[in-house]
Amino acid sequence: MPSDPHLVQLSRRLFLTAFAGVSRIENWVVDRIAPKLDETFAPKGTVLYREGDAPRFVYFMEQGEVLLSREGAPPIHMIGKWVVGALECGVDLPRTRTATTAVDTRFVTAPGALWHELMEDSFEMV
Repeated sequence: MPSDPHLVQLSRRLFLTAFAGVSRIENWVVDRIAPKLDETFAPKGTVLYREGDAPRFVYFMEQGEVLLSREGAPPIHMIGKWVVGALECGVDLPRTRTATTAVDTRFVTAPGALWHELMEDSFEMV
């Protein structure tokens, strides 16, 4: 993301709009999320979170691969464009699986507490 604060905000707003695709995100939702977004890079094999962890972040993935695993269940393989970890953040429950990157992946993250607040405030988000 750019270093100029105005360009950072613009790029974050554009990212959210583009990520939503055909769905429309209300302006007030973008206004609340955009300033809190951060970009991060996770090399292959990075554990984003473990089963039982508190939900600290939602991970927006445009490209990449994440494996969601837990004992006694087949893994879920997420490839491409996904919002990873939103369910637990939305309902404020411990993580139900461990999320591990299967390839080098770049994410845009949002705080889990913010995601939870948005789910409470917006029927469309639910």
